Amino acid sequence: MHFEILRKEDEPLVTKWLQEPHVNEFWYGSGLQSTLSSITRFVKEEETLFTIWLAYDDSTPFAYLMTSSINYENDSLYAKYLARDAKAITIDLFIGNKAYLGKGLGKKLLVEILRQKFSDVTDVFIDPSVNNARAIHVYEKVGFQKVEVFIPPWDPSSQCILMHLTKKVIA
Repeated sequence: MHFEILRKEDEPLVTKWLQEPHVNEFWYGSGLQSTLSSITRFVKEEETLFTIWLAYDDSTPFAYLMTSSINYENDSLYAKYLARDAKAITIDLFIGNKAYLGKGLGKKLLVEILRQKFSDVTDVFIDPSVNNARAIHVYEKVGFQKVEVFIPPWDPSSQCILMHLTKKVIA
Protein backbone atom coordinates (compact mmCIF):
# COMPACT_ATOMS: atom_id res chain seq x y z
CA MET A 1 0.00 0.00 0.00
CA HIS A 2 1.28 3.43 -0.92
CA PHE A 3 -0.11 6.95 -1.18
CA GLU A 4 0.07 9.52 -3.95
CA ILE A 5 -1.16 13.10 -4.14
CA LEU A 6 -4.42 13.44 -6.08
CA ARG A 7 -3.87 14.68 -9.65
CA LYS A 8 -6.26 16.35 -12.06
CA GLU A 9 -6.63 13.13 -14.06
CA ASP A 10 -7.79 11.32 -10.87
CA GLU A 11 -10.73 13.68 -10.31
CA PRO A 12 -13.26 11.68 -12.42
CA LEU A 13 -12.45 8.48 -10.50
CA VAL A 14 -13.01 10.13 -7.11
CA THR A 15 -16.20 11.78 -8.39
CA LYS A 16 -17.41 8.31 -9.46
CA TRP A 17 -16.55 6.85 -6.06
CA LEU A 18 -18.53 9.61 -4.34
CA GLN A 19 -21.63 8.42 -6.23
CA GLU A 20 -21.29 4.83 -5.00
CA PRO A 21 -24.01 3.87 -2.46
CA HIS A 22 -21.47 2.76 0.17
CA VAL A 23 -19.85 6.22 0.00
CA ASN A 24 -22.75 8.60 -0.60
CA GLU A 25 -24.57 7.13 2.38
CA PHE A 26 -22.27 9.43 4.41
CA TRP A 27 -20.95 11.91 1.80
CA TYR A 28 -24.01 13.78 0.53
CA GLY A 29 -25.72 17.18 0.40
CA SER A 30 -23.71 20.24 1.31
CA GLY A 31 -20.86 18.07 2.67
CA LEU A 32 -20.57 16.33 -0.70
CA GLN A 33 -20.68 19.64 -2.55
CA SER A 34 -17.95 20.99 -0.28
CA THR A 35 -15.83 17.88 -0.94
CA LEU A 36 -16.29 18.15 -4.72
CA SER A 37 -15.38 21.84 -4.60
CA SER A 38 -12.32 21.08 -2.47
CA ILE A 39 -11.16 18.41 -4.91
CA THR A 40 -11.48 20.81 -7.84
CA ARG A 41 -9.62 23.59 -6.00
CA PHE A 42 -6.91 21.15 -4.92
CA VAL A 43 -6.20 19.73 -8.39
CA LYS A 44 -6.15 23.26 -9.82
CA GLU A 45 -3.59 24.10 -7.10
CA GLU A 46 -5.88 26.81 -5.72
CA GLU A 47 -6.08 25.25 -2.25
CA THR A 48 -3.22 24.55 0.14
CA LEU A 49 -4.97 24.18 3.49
CA PHE A 50 -5.31 20.44 2.99
CA THR A 51 -3.83 17.58 0.98
CA ILE A 52 -5.80 14.97 -0.93
CA TRP A 53 -4.31 11.52 -1.38
CA LEU A 54 -5.19 8.31 -3.18
CA ALA A 55 -4.23 4.99 -1.61
CA TYR A 56 -2.93 2.38 -4.02
CA ASP A 57 -2.62 -1.39 -3.95
CA ASP A 58 0.29 -1.72 -6.37
CA SER A 59 -1.01 0.33 -9.33
CA THR A 60 -4.72 0.18 -8.41
CA PRO A 61 -6.23 3.18 -6.60
CA PHE A 62 -8.73 2.09 -3.97
CA ALA A 63 -9.19 4.84 -1.36
CA TYR A 64 -9.47 8.60 -0.92
CA LEU A 65 -7.93 10.50 2.00
CA MET A 66 -7.85 14.19 2.87
CA THR A 67 -5.51 15.51 5.53
CA SER A 68 -5.05 18.97 6.98
CA SER A 69 -2.83 20.48 9.63
CA ILE A 70 -4.38 21.85 12.78
CA ASN A 71 -3.42 25.30 13.98
CA TYR A 72 -3.60 25.33 17.77
CA GLU A 73 -4.45 29.03 17.88
CA ASN A 74 -7.21 28.96 15.25
CA ASP A 75 -8.85 25.54 15.56
CA SER A 76 -10.80 25.74 18.81
CA LEU A 77 -12.65 22.45 18.26
CA TYR A 78 -9.34 20.58 18.53
CA ALA A 79 -7.19 22.87 20.69
CA LYS A 80 -8.77 21.81 23.99
CA TYR A 81 -7.45 18.28 23.38
CA LEU A 82 -3.91 19.31 22.42
CA ALA A 83 -0.70 20.35 24.10
CA ARG A 84 0.59 23.69 22.79
CA ASP A 85 3.54 21.98 21.10
CA ALA A 86 1.42 19.28 19.44
CA LYS A 87 1.75 18.62 15.75
CA ALA A 88 -1.79 17.60 14.83
CA ILE A 89 -3.77 16.76 11.71
CA THR A 90 -7.31 15.91 10.71
CA ILE A 91 -8.07 13.11 8.33
CA ASP A 92 -11.10 12.08 6.28
CA LEU A 93 -11.21 8.95 4.17
CA PHE A 94 -13.24 6.35 2.39
CA ILE A 95 -12.59 3.19 0.41
CA GLY A 96 -14.00 3.97 -3.01
CA ASN A 97 -13.13 0.88 -5.02
CA LYS A 98 -15.88 -1.65 -4.22
CA ALA A 99 -13.52 -4.59 -4.77
CA TYR A 100 -11.61 -3.48 -1.65
CA LEU A 101 -14.61 -3.37 0.71
CA GLY A 102 -14.97 -5.93 3.49
CA LYS A 103 -11.30 -6.91 3.46
CA GLY A 104 -10.34 -5.30 6.76
CA LEU A 105 -8.30 -2.57 5.06
CA GLY A 106 -9.65 0.42 7.01
CA LYS A 107 -7.32 -0.02 9.98
CA LYS A 108 -4.31 -0.74 7.78
CA LEU A 109 -5.12 2.29 5.60
CA LEU A 110 -5.05 4.64 8.59
CA VAL A 111 -1.98 3.09 10.20
CA GLU A 112 -0.04 3.14 6.93
CA ILE A 113 -0.74 6.74 5.95
CA LEU A 114 0.24 7.88 9.43
CA ARG A 115 3.41 5.77 9.33
CA GLN A 116 4.41 6.66 5.77
CA LYS A 117 3.42 10.33 5.52
CA PHE A 118 2.96 11.67 9.05
CA SER A 119 5.59 10.06 11.25
CA ASP A 120 6.20 13.38 13.05
CA VAL A 121 2.54 14.00 13.92
CA THR A 122 1.56 13.67 17.60
CA ASP A 123 -2.24 13.84 17.36
CA VAL A 124 -4.86 12.92 14.77
CA PHE A 125 -8.56 13.80 14.64
CA ILE A 126 -11.34 12.27 12.60
CA ASP A 127 -15.06 13.10 12.64
CA PRO A 128 -17.40 10.39 11.35
CA SER A 129 -21.16 10.75 11.33
CA VAL A 130 -22.74 9.41 14.53
CA ASN A 131 -24.61 7.02 12.19
CA ASN A 132 -21.46 5.55 10.63
CA ALA A 133 -21.00 2.58 12.97
CA ARG A 134 -18.61 0.76 10.59
CA ALA A 135 -16.19 3.68 10.45
CA ILE A 136 -16.38 4.34 14.19
CA HIS A 137 -15.58 0.67 14.86
CA VAL A 138 -12.53 0.80 12.57
CA TYR A 139 -11.28 4.05 14.10
CA GLU A 140 -11.60 2.60 17.60
CA LYS A 141 -9.58 -0.44 16.48
CA VAL A 142 -6.82 1.95 15.40
CA GLY A 143 -6.91 3.61 18.84
CA PHE A 144 -9.09 6.68 18.30
CA GLN A 145 -11.11 7.75 21.33
CA LYS A 146 -14.52 9.46 21.15
CA VAL A 147 -14.19 12.93 22.68
CA GLU A 148 -17.38 14.81 21.78
CA VAL A 149 -20.44 14.97 19.56
CA PHE A 150 -20.81 18.15 17.50
CA ILE A 151 -22.89 19.63 14.71
CA PRO A 152 -20.68 20.16 11.67
CA PRO A 153 -20.83 23.55 9.96
CA TRP A 154 -20.97 21.82 6.56
CA ASP A 155 -24.21 19.98 7.50
CA PRO A 156 -26.18 21.58 10.37
CA SER A 157 -28.81 18.84 10.12
CA SER A 158 -26.43 16.07 11.22
CA GLN A 159 -24.14 15.14 14.08
CA CYS A 160 -20.56 13.94 14.02
CA ILE A 161 -18.35 12.34 16.63
CA LEU A 162 -14.98 13.98 17.11
CA MET A 163 -12.43 11.23 17.67
CA HIS A 164 -8.85 11.77 18.82
CA LEU A 165 -5.79 9.57 18.43
CA THR A 166 -2.58 10.20 20.28
CA LYS A 167 -0.06 8.90 17.78
CA LYS A 168 1.97 7.09 20.43
CA VAL A 169 -0.95 4.66 20.71
CA ILE A 170 -0.11 3.10 17.32
CA ALA A 171 3.61 3.95 17.06
